[in-house]
Amino acid sequence: ILLKLTLGYIVWTYNSKSNLNRILTLIILCILLIDVSLLFNLKTGEQKYFRATIVLGSLGLSFFTPLLFTLSLFYPIEKTFRRGHLFALYGISLLFSGLIIFSFPVYYIAEKIVIPSDVQNISLKKLPFAFVSLYFLLSAYSVVLLVLTTRNLTRSFREDIIPYEKLTVKLLVIIGLPLAYLISLVSVINYFFYIPFPWIGFLLAAFTFFVVLLIFRFHLVDVKRLINGVIFFPSLIAILVF
Repeated sequence: ILLKLTLGYIVWTYNSKSNLNRILTLIILCILLIDVSLLFNLKTGEQKYFRATIVLGSLGLSFFTPLLFTLSLFYPIEKTFRRGHLFALYGISLLFSGLIIFSFPVYYIAEKIVIPSDVQNISLKKLPFAFVSLYFLLSAYSVVLLVLTTRNLTRSFREDIIPYEKLTVKLLVIIGLPLAYLISLVSVINYFFYIPFPWIGFLLAAFTFFVVLLIFRFHLVDVKRLINGVIFFPSLIAILVF
């Protein structure tokens, strides 16, 4: 969580007027919301954490794939698109997020089955089918956006882009998008079944590492500034204070 906060701050403040910086910062924010949601999920035995888990998780999941799609519209070459269509996509994401928040079966979160040890105890009768259907629609919506994102990125190969950008697009298509869908899918499953800590944490850590790689490949931050401003001087001050 601290690493993602640092990354988001660096990317945003380095050039807050750049669309690429803004989009990547919001993607980091979505992953951060999912992280915090999973952190609260470790305390689901306590009633006061239910609402926080639902609200933060639904916001992160609903806006994660639309932001990836938006990224494909601006990188590596800005593509022609209607902003009205983009607003509609975010409106649908907001609708999904609102429906999840207000219709979540709070009683169910405390009775989740542990995966994989209790898989044999799954009862279809106990599943909240209305809510499962809502998440199915959200997953289908995410898949469609990921397919469109892949199409936009692969179309870039037809343009005259420099070699390192071609390699970055390949990384996004081959590693980034499958990892993004896996995060979305696993996070959804975690609402209905308890996946023991820290398996989801490993997955989110892998995506964080990938985002760090993208930040350097996009040339969004100055490496010297990152090392001096975030790693070296704060560490030196911490050592001196200690």
